[in-house]
Amino acid sequence: MINVLQRPLESALVAQIEKEIEDKLVSAPVPKVARFVMYAHVPVVGYWRYRDRIVLRQVPAGAPQPPRAG
Repeated sequence: MINVLQRPLESALVAQIEKEIEDKLVSAPVPKVARFVMYAHVPVVGYWRYRDRIVLRQVPAGAPQPPRAG
């Protein structure tokens, strides 16, 4: 590698750059956990799961509820 001043980069700096690229860009991504509140026309009763990727659950007891139609 050559820097903008046309001098060879030090091998320690090259190794550091390579390690940062590997750690931040190349390595396999780590699964992340997120929580979203979503609304539906009918309440969710129980839960629904798609593998270990998505879980839909009913709101906890005592949480605000939409008004019931009818």
